[in-house]
Amino acid sequence: MTAERIVLLGAGRVATHLSRALKAYAPERRIVQIYSPGGHSARRLAESLGGDVQVASRVDELDRTADCYLFAVPDTAIAEVAESLSTHEEGRDALWVHVSGATPLEALSHCHRDAAVLYPLQTFSEGRELDFRQVPLYLEGTTPEAKTAVEALGRELSDVVAWATSEQRQVLHIAAVIACNFSNYLIGRAESLLAAQGLPPKAILPLLDEMNEKLHHLPAVEAQTGPAQRGDKETIRRHQAFLIRSGETELAALYDELSTAIQHIYGAISR
Repeated sequence: MTAERIVLLGAGRVATHLSRALKAYAPERRIVQIYSPGGHSARRLAESLGGDVQVASRVDELDRTADCYLFAVPDTAIAEVAESLSTHEEGRDALWVHVSGATPLEALSHCHRDAAVLYPLQTFSEGRELDFRQVPLYLEGTTPEAKTAVEALGRELSDVVAWATSEQRQVLHIAAVIACNFSNYLIGRAESLLAAQGLPPKAILPLLDEMNEKLHHLPAVEAQTGPAQRGDKETIRRHQAFLIRSGETELAALYDELSTAIQHIYGAISR
């Protein structure tokens, strides 16, 4: 099984980074068509890649002679689009791959024999370049042929490749949401709090840089610091009072909930 002619379904952040990685590291694998509903974002991505990349604005416009169909559409659309394509005889021998962390392999395998997953465990932002070769890729496949093909593709794109079941991948995704998305939300609230007091929003960057550096060498439970970790209830009380006076009642409640959780962990450790 080869994956030389690829139809890319989706033109968002993941699709953009993935398409650029394919062009840089797997030039013999050619994206022949990009799909997005309405075709506008697909056209922009196709133009940025250069070459003769076709654009599809509807599912029924998709090239059915490709070797690989790479799904980077929203999670809720994967199964629906895959099933709509399964009614065609053409394309049945292709490799069908999605890149979702939260979606099981079954979303493709229930209607396509050679189905696989290539999940990049990374945060992607528009306008932010990264080295895709350092992005961990977690793979899964249905048939021996699909596994061989998706592994070959994965190893061309990244130096960090591993296998994970759908359940394991879901755990990876949950962990990513907690560690990355939730922490970024909290950092955003901290930046807003600083700006409201006339302080530089990025004043916390050296602190965050050191925290991330420590995590390369210590388990997070050993890297934890702060008033909740050391049981400083008076400081916690003053912080919460300030937040309430500042009208940050939602943030004060979140501060209280997280502080209580941290005190529970470290109180248990100290006992």
